Amino acid sequence: MCVAYYLVKAGLRTLNIDQGYITAGTSGAGNGNIIVGNRQPGLLAELARRSLLEYERMGNGEMGDFELERNGSYLLLETEAQAEEARQLIARQEGRGLSLAYLSAGELAEAVPGVSAKLAGAVYCRDDCSLNPLLFLRALRRRIQDHGGGFAFYEKVGKIQRTPSGLFCVYTGAGTYRSPVVVDCAGVQARPIASLLGEQVPVAPNKGHIVVTEKVPHLRIPAKLRDWADASDSQEGEPVNTVIESTAAGNLLIGKSEAGTESSASVSLPTVRAILDRALRFLPCLREVKVIRIYTGLRPRSGDGLPIIGASAITAGLYYACGHGGDGVSSAPETGRLLSRRIAEGRSERIMREFAPARFIKP
Repeated sequence: MCVAYYLVKAGLRTLNIDQGYITAGTSGAGNGNIIVGNRQPGLLAELARRSLLEYERMGNGEMGDFELERNGSYLLLETEAQAEEARQLIARQEGRGLSLAYLSAGELAEAVPGVSAKLAGAVYCRDDCSLNPLLFLRALRRRIQDHGGGFAFYEKVGKIQRTPSGLFCVYTGAGTYRSPVVVDCAGVQARPIASLLGEQVPVAPNKGHIVVTEKVPHLRIPAKLRDWADASDSQEGEPVNTVIESTAAGNLLIGKSEAGTESSASVSLPTVRAILDRALRFLPCLREVKVIRIYTGLRPRSGDGLPIIGASAITAGLYYACGHGGDGVSSAPETGRLLSRRIAEGRSERIMREFAPARFIKP
């Protein structure tokens, strides 16, 4: 939807076609985190940094309240080796305008009551944020409609044809839509949409689990708690690591898992156990907290882990904005701004070269 938002602001007419509703898929199954601080300098870090600036601009009046909060996060360190890696990261990030601070084990215990005494310390990332995806997408929809953009919900695209005049005919069960431009921003459905035009885009679903606890107002987490380690294998081989955060209502969200190219949204209890076991290593007091709900979401991950943003090298008028994996929230605004500029003005910023569809889809 961020692509449509920036396109209508540039004066173009748009129509979002969705086989469900705006929060029925991946967007409604995440935790709304915008992770900036601990990223290694590079492409994804730059997308996240620029997107955060756009979120803050939108939140300063244009969109209303979508619970954007710069609540920060603690990267939890279990070993002295991780602590040394953390100090090196802080040194590399100097000069990028990000606020990172190293906390000793004692300082961490003061900042986060109940945290495990076995931890070596933490890195505090002040710039990490969160938002409410439902409120943000509702606000985004209103702004798109205010600028003349349209929506077609519960319509599945069955066929796309390109006419000799250059127009695309998009066929759904409810009708036919014509446009000189099609943007494939269909998330986990990006691959089947591309195949309707004879292109093969390597985007596959990657399942994640989130555990929701009862309300625990006495256990308010001051900032997100995150695992320094990338992943640890569960009993089923699904990588899991720890993210713990408080919601505005007082519940805790505990994650997360990453299941290869899993297309089923079913809950795996062994994976949930692995998530909770790992979370207990960092916050032992969770043992007394009840779980009330578990949900999953499918993230659209590209073949090399980087998003696919830009024009098709084969089909004129076809553009891609997909394959963001778990970085969709962190990079959505800048993705929309970059692609809308390419479509509306024909201008591509240098960073788009690295995300170009041509690295996968060649003439």
